[in-house]
Amino acid sequence: MKQFDIMEEYFREDPGLKQHTAELEKLQQLHREGQVDKAKKGFLAYLKKHPQSVEALHALGLICVEQKKLSEAAEYLKQASAADPQNPTLQLHLANVLKMQGLFQQATTLLNTTVSKHPEYAPAFNNLGTLYYSQGKLPQAIEAYKKAVEKEPHYIDALYNLGLALMKSEIYEEAAEAYRRLLATTVEHSPARYQLAAIYMQQEKWEEAQLLFQELALLYPEHLETQVNLASCYFKQGRLQEAKKHYLKALALHPQDLQVLFNLGYLSSLQGNPGEALHHYQALLRLDPEHFAAHYNLGVLFFHKKQIEPALQHLQEALRIQPQHPSAEHLLHILQQDTHLRRSPPEYLKALFDYYADHYEPHLLNTLAYQTPQLLFKAFENSRMAMNKNLDILDLGCGTGLCGEVFKFHAAKLVGIDLSEKMLALAAEKKIYDALICADLIDYLHQQEAAFDLLVAGDVFVYEGDLSTVFQASKRALRPQGLLIFNTEISTREDYVLTPSGRFAHHPDYLEKIAKKQGFSLISRQKAVTRLQEDQPVAGLIYVLQAD
Repeated sequence: MKQFDIMEEYFREDPGLKQHTAELEKLQQLHREGQVDKAKKGFLAYLKKHPQSVEALHALGLICVEQKKLSEAAEYLKQASAADPQNPTLQLHLANVLKMQGLFQQATTLLNTTVSKHPEYAPAFNNLGTLYYSQGKLPQAIEAYKKAVEKEPHYIDALYNLGLALMKSEIYEEAAEAYRRLLATTVEHSPARYQLAAIYMQQEKWEEAQLLFQELALLYPEHLETQVNLASCYFKQGRLQEAKKHYLKALALHPQDLQVLFNLGYLSSLQGNPGEALHHYQALLRLDPEHFAAHYNLGVLFFHKKQIEPALQHLQEALRIQPQHPSAEHLLHILQQDTHLRRSPPEYLKALFDYYADHYEPHLLNTLAYQTPQLLFKAFENSRMAMNKNLDILDLGCGTGLCGEVFKFHAAKLVGIDLSEKMLALAAEKKIYDALICADLIDYLHQQEAAFDLLVAGDVFVYEGDLSTVFQASKRALRPQGLLIFNTEISTREDYVLTPSGRFAHHPDYLEKIAKKQGFSLISRQKAVTRLQEDQPVAGLIYVLQAD
């Protein structure tokens, strides 16, 4: 999110500087009308007649700032300040010129002197804050802005700057309060409304942010960042069509915006419009042929469409740009039917399910007729453990919690583990887990010793080829006589084989041999249709193993 520029109060009119003559008033009018050179010439002539004129020295200082003659400006303001040492506005303006010259220490010293002599002069505190802010000294900036607001509670610029400094310090709630106070004073302040909306986005308050961005979009329909952020808010709420509408408005404003083109490609893909996704990604690549993510996503798109050649082409380009990228390498291995793969890389699985999270459950339940959690639970009900309602259960690869929902009734403690933070966030919303852990399941299982009565793995081992390590780690985590319940897809020849879908299928003989070797007994094995793939039933096996 791009932000509006910081509002620094460099120069404030000084009610203490009076116009004593008609001549001065005439010169000030010339300056206000933009006749800068003529005004400067007049002030210089006036200064010859009145060498100690604070008004003329001050005006010449301001004119030189406009002309970017900072050394000359500083000299005039120093003379004005020497002539009227009790006037804080002159010191304020001199400090700002010193800051513009990069003389931060001199400016800081001067402003600190000013606030010590004039502790009620809020503009000096505000400008001291901007001086600290520009040097990255955020705690000092925040303190100075707060003092400015303490002196003038409705000081618009100080409230705005305080909000920016708090935002940069990631103190979001205090920043939001500063902007709410500002907007209560000046409701038309669009930059403050924008920053408050940006804070709500940081806090994932998508609806609140959306409402503010909507107001801004009405006022500034051609402000690119407002359209982009409004689209993002709709996207995060799952309102994909509204998100697309505003991304398209952003694209109309800036047809060569790479991020907007990428987001439209991603969004079109989520909506099941691969043609539109292809159009946006290809437009992006015409502008930036080295865009890794566009090549990768096109590889994924063609992979799912089973268009092997273009999928290979884009994945190879992605790997040229980012060599050894785990997900791109793995997809390439899938396309090339590499028989040496032993498991899906964790990086690939994280990327896959982070991408999948927003539409995971609707796709599984409505499109794939997914039945695995119910089938696993039915197998569990036929075990002797089914009478126990006080089990410590670990949901391996828990995703959004589909298995957890059906097993929760039997849990004294239910723990979920997954690689995808986005999946875990959705699982947390169901409030069924006692703990949710983002980690690789094998690494986590190795750290547990006799910690669980039941391990449930719904559509998890299909991403592992060699199951010996998984079973060994599972055996360690289970208590004696504990159960491991999971599903697999069926290989009829090889021990395990990577299928064109990117999932592993296992031969029953191999699986049961490995299970026995790692200390498990076979309790039950049932054939079942676990889901659909391209409208065709996928045959699988439901296993219940018991730790010896």
